[in-house]
Amino acid sequence: MQRAGAHMDVRWMMFGRLLKLQLLALVLMTPLSAFASSSVLYVVDSSGSMWSKVDGTEKVYLARNALSASIARLPLNVDVGLAAYGYSKKGDCSDVAVLAPLGSSRASIMKKMNSFTPKGMTPLSRSIDTAVNEIKSRGGKGTVVFLSDGAESCRRDPCKAASLSGDNIRIHVVGFGVKSYDLSQLQCVAANGGGKYFAANDTKSLTAAFASVAREIAKDNVVPAKGSSSAARTGAKAVGVAVPAVIEIPAGQKAAAEKAAAEKAAAEKAAAEKAAAEKAAAEKAAAEKAAAEKAAVEKAAAEKAAAEKAAAEKAAAEKAAAEKAAAEKAAAEKAAAEKAAAEKAAAEKAAAEKAAAEKAAAEKAAAEKAAAEKAAAEKAAAEKAAAEKAAAEKAAAEKAADEKAAAEKAAAEKAEADRIAAEKAAAAKAEADRVAAEKAAARKAAEEKAAAEKAEADRIAAEKAAAAKAERARLAAEKAAAEKAERARIAAERAAAAKAEADRIAAFDDDNSWGREDVQHRPGLIYSDEFDSGYLSEHWQVENPAPALLHNDHGNLILMTKKSSIAKGTVPNLLVLKHEEVYGDYVVSIKMDSEFSTGKVGKTKQEAGLLMYKKNREFLALLASIEDKATFSKCGGKDCRQVVRVDLIKDLDGSRTYFGSPFWIAWQPPASTAMATRFTVHLKITKLGFEYTASASLDGKDWYEVGKVPLYGRDLNPAIFASSNSNYPYALVKFDHIKISRDGN
Repeated sequence: MQRAGAHMDVRWMMFGRLLKLQLLALVLMTPLSAFASSSVLYVVDSSGSMWSKVDGTEKVYLARNALSASIARLPLNVDVGLAAYGYSKKGDCSDVAVLAPLGSSRASIMKKMNSFTPKGMTPLSRSIDTAVNEIKSRGGKGTVVFLSDGAESCRRDPCKAASLSGDNIRIHVVGFGVKSYDLSQLQCVAANGGGKYFAANDTKSLTAAFASVAREIAKDNVVPAKGSSSAARTGAKAVGVAVPAVIEIPAGQKAAAEKAAAEKAAAEKAAAEKAAAEKAAAEKAAAEKAAAEKAAVEKAAAEKAAAEKAAAEKAAAEKAAAEKAAAEKAAAEKAAAEKAAAEKAAAEKAAAEKAAAEKAAAEKAAAEKAAAEKAAAEKAAAEKAAAEKAAAEKAAAEKAADEKAAAEKAAAEKAEADRIAAEKAAAAKAEADRVAAEKAAARKAAEEKAAAEKAEADRIAAEKAAAAKAERARLAAEKAAAEKAERARIAAERAAAAKAEADRIAAFDDDNSWGREDVQHRPGLIYSDEFDSGYLSEHWQVENPAPALLHNDHGNLILMTKKSSIAKGTVPNLLVLKHEEVYGDYVVSIKMDSEFSTGKVGKTKQEAGLLMYKKNREFLALLASIEDKATFSKCGGKDCRQVVRVDLIKDLDGSRTYFGSPFWIAWQPPASTAMATRFTVHLKITKLGFEYTASASLDGKDWYEVGKVPLYGRDLNPAIFASSNSNYPYALVKFDHIKISRDGN
């Protein structure tokens, strides 16, 4: 009985091994994870900076391709949505919207993704609030994926907004071409949102970043297996797989099994010689038993926990039956039992090999499926990129065709105009020749008819010519005498004025600095105006008022140009500052912003700036003006186009003189076709005694001295103006931050 019991233990041990192998095969063929129905909201950066290029392509197009591939990787039971910011307005921090709500079709999301154009701000905090509210409205659980190329630009704290998103919402951030000074904020958003930050600086790393995001989403949405107590205790979003408990074999049983194996080897030899007749029956019984056990194992694995319990109960029952049968059987059946155990071991080995083969086949099929899905996604992305490229090339071709047609039409119209002009010229010449011929004939007839009167006519003509010549000589002599007298008078007046001014200056006290007025004044700020009140200060005097050309946008004073001349006194809305404290030494400065153009034929002359003004024929001007072409170093020795420059000009009695050297502030490159040049410049005039120093700056900090000019005995007031030699095109000139102070601060 003891030996029979040992043999039954060996058979039970073999059965346990077979059961474990079958269960392990089922586990290995079970998918690694299963997705729950969940929500993923993609939030896309559509600010103006997304037009910058990476690897030669605008970031917005690379982002669309990467997002499309990322969405394609997600299972179909995941609800996907799309939001964007900065896509519809410039300078608007409320420009955030959900374009495709959670649960929208993948096709509608792709369509929305290609429908907007980057142009606005980067309101990250408001975007986080919008995304969280969208997920909470759909159940309160999900993932937010941000794509951004920069930090918050709307004076809010996105890190704080992310920290308030809640435990059930995770925020991942993909930073695309992010500058170093913006990096920490985006990393903070991901950390506070319970997610990860993925850096991408080129096309390859962007694709890799979104692939990593897809894997994170997969991990976030895996359903833990029943009985996974560790995941339940920690609350972590862990991957769970139900694995049957491993049957530990005690050391005593292991020794008995090894002894039984040794006995089995001897028994097999004896059984082969003595029990050949019993072999077929034993094999059939073992095969039927193995098939029944395999069916029980498969059923147990399919029914998960319930099947495991049933298999365990069945195994216990079979063990009890085997022990009872072993006790009842005689020693003669020992060889058959040992042979059955040997065949059972062979069956276990075959089952294990089959399970391993099935597992390898399943893994190979899964790998082939993943490769096929990846190839399909890459093919779709390539086809999309090719379609976009073809559309762009088609648009360019259509544009070129339109331009060519317009050029051909213009050439045809010009040829027709030239033909008409030539015909008119030919007709005019023929008419002139006809008239000349008629006149010649008439003259000849008159000469022939009046030959007798010719002598008398010649005499009369000679007398009249002599009289006219004498009269012209008299008038010329009188005019020359008058002009000489006038020049002498003007020279005498100027000499007298210069002598009087020199005498007045020479009379100054020796303690006074040369060229400085003998006045007492208060230090510090004299006057400033930000032009943000909606009306002009009472200190401004308006010459040639034209209300339609004068505006205020509560932050800038706007003057609109029209055909006029400052030298002729016809400039509309010439603003002269009259202030009782503006005397002695002082500094006046102002900011000016505009867009100048020379028009289609390059003849328009627009100018605006800061004046020291007395009247229309007596002023100093620090003005910005435009010319169609100019050659200087910024354009490599070629003609720059639409060039804006600042000059210092003195105009006395209609005579204009330039001082110093021009300050070039804006231009277009030689190949540019732009019709206008935008610029911002700060102008400053420093009055020190009777010397005026003019300066210009692009930022109000670094100043360039345009020139200096002495001007004696003039009572000049600060003024601003804008004018042009043509009504069209016109310019809108914005003035702001005028300031007059004693020390320039």
